Amino acid sequence: MSAPEQLDRRSLAAKVGLWSVALSDAAAVPAGLVYAAYLQSLDPNAVVEELEFVPSEMAYAVIGLAQLVALIVAAIFFIRWFYLVHGNLSSLSDEPPTHHTRWTIWGFIIPFLNLIRPHQLMREVWSITSNAWEREPSRVVGVARPVDRVNLWWGFFLGTSLLGNAVARAGVRASSAQETVYATWATVAVDAVDLAAALVAVSLVRSVTELQSPLLGHAPRGPVA
Repeated sequence: MSAPEQLDRRSLAAKVGLWSVALSDAAAVPAGLVYAAYLQSLDPNAVVEELEFVPSEMAYAVIGLAQLVALIVAAIFFIRWFYLVHGNLSSLSDEPPTHHTRWTIWGFIIPFLNLIRPHQLMREVWSITSNAWEREPSRVVGVARPVDRVNLWWGFFLGTSLLGNAVARAGVRASSAQETVYATWATVAVDAVDLAAALVAVSLVRSVTELQSPLLGHAPRGPVA
């Protein structure tokens, strides 16, 4: 398989995974609002755990599970794509990357470092690939240069990660109907932001792929598999 073909396949998988996140978020927003409306109809002091399981709660729980599955799948496919595009840098330029490609995986896992490292690597991917694009205009004649969405992607990623963590803790602490209403409203807001974040991530994958793909067809060495 050629380098551009491999890139296109991983790009497609990453976009499909991210779209599944976006679709599950889109379903979660109205489901959350319906569940919140049900909670508002109850005695504010009612203990939610003691109430019967209702259809709106069941639907919201099932969609929540779908969101979790979609997030895991999207994370796996996105990181595989990220690993590839960073590994491709040695094929595109003599400019040495500052970080090893393995950080495209570990950078998301190690606490505190995960607040900066993925952005650093994605910025490195964009910068080195862009420099290669500028030095070799004959390779990309007639192709409009993709838009840099690295900072926008990372801003949304950090925002949804931090907000989601805070809202999840609030949801666990909520016990009364009124507290659960507030937690559900907050979760719906985060789901809406996460939907936008997934779409921005799709756009980033498309931009980076479109930046690298025409250059890889002329690259002298193969990318990291």
